[in-house]
Parts: sequence; C-alpha cells; structure tokens
Amino acid sequence: MKSKLKFFLVIGYIVLISFYASDSLKKYFIDATNLVVGQIYSIASFVKDSFDEHFAQVRLIKELKEQNEKLQEKAALSEAFSYELSQVMRDINSSFVPESRKVRALSYAQIGDHSKIWLDFKEFDSNKIYGLLSDGKTAGIVINQNDRPLAVLQNDQKSMFAVYIGEEKIPGIAKGNGKNIEVKYIAKWLTPQVGDEVYTSGLDGIFFGGIAVGKVVELIDETIYITAVVEPAADVKIPSYLYVITKG
Repeated sequence: MKSKLKFFLVIGYIVLISFYASDSLKKYFIDATNLVVGQIYSIASFVKDSFDEHFAQVRLIKELKEQNEKLQEKAALSEAFSYELSQVMRDINSSFVPESRKVRALSYAQIGDHSKIWLDFKEFDSNKIYGLLSDGKTAGIVINQNDRPLAVLQNDQKSMFAVYIGEEKIPGIAKGNGKNIEVKYIAKWLTPQVGDEVYTSGLDGIFFGGIAVGKVVELIDETIYITAVVEPAADVKIPSYLYVITKG
C-alpha cells in the first residue's frame, strides 16, 4: 500500500514539474521569437533606410554633376569674354578716359534762332569741333564762330556727327532738319527699322561711342540712299548749362 502511494506521489510531482516547465518553456520560446522578429524588423528597416540614403546620395551626386557642368560652361564663356576684352584693350589706348567740361550758356547768337548759343568755354580750341551733351545725351556740337565757341544744337542743319543705328550698327551721319534729326547716307542694302535706337559711333572724333541720340520714327527712301528721321533723346530748349566733350 505504501509502495503504491509513493508511486502516485512521484507521478504527481513529475506531472506538476512538467506543467510548470512547459509554461516556462513556452514563455522562453515566445520571448525568444519576439526578440528574433524584432531584430529582423530592425535589420529590414536599416536596410531600407540605407537603400533610401544611397539613392538620395546618387540623385544628389547627379544633380551636383549637372550643376557643375553648367558652371564649367559658364566659366568657359566668361574666360572667352575676358580674353576677347583683353584683345580689344590691347588694340586701344588703355589709358583712354573720356573727359567733359561743364560750360555756361551765355546768349543766343541771333534773336529768334534758338538753335545757336554762345558759350562760356575758356578751354576752347578754335581748330577743333566738340561734342555737346545734355543730361548724358547728345545735344549738338560746338564750332568756331569768329574765334568764339558757338553751340549748334542737334536740330540745326549745321550740326553733323557720326552715328550707328540699331544692334546691327548701321552707319550714318546725323544732321538737324530744323525740328528733329535725320540720319543721312544709309546704304540701300541695309535695313534700319522704325523704333531702332540711334547712338554715337565715335568715328568722327567729336563724340565717343555709345551716347544716346534718339529713336528712329520714320524711314525715307531717297534716290541713292535711305534717310532715317530720328526723334532726339534730349529735349534741349533754353539750356543754362551744357557739357562739352573735351576728350572723346
């Protein structure tokens, strides 16, 4: 009887130990599984982030490479421009600096003629013709009249100087017609347009190049050349002071 009781007690202990051991094993197995799954997700996330970062870097490198190519192109153009400018500067007097002198208008040369004015210009050289400026634009020329400096405004027929028309630099001679300016002697095979800007060419020794003269408002087909009628950029009526180009 005692032997049977001991047997059943041993069996009971084994079952009890098995039961608790089973729960512990289950818990251990679940914890281990969760750890593995967590590590797998971490690895997958790391791999994804690494791929995203890699492709972002690839895109950035590509964009930077394209920008670098554009900058290199601009740098090359800049170098070419710098070279051409250097060549031009070698061909001209690099110490050239245009000069002008502020002069006072004294009186009209003739009553009723508002296009000719005596000037107070002490540095006047009677052997020269000077360019005349008003507000940075052409106003006419200064000539010798009885050994005195006479300003001839650009709407007067005695005012003449060399100009270019438009971006094509069509050459001509600007001359007053009493109201506006006419650019004469334009070759027929050239094509000035209404609206073209007119500016000094600097080829006459009177003005330096690039000074605004006016804008073409009409084209006249003459017998052997074209004439462009130009509305002056400067409105010179009764000037108190003008500027004379002393070095152009």
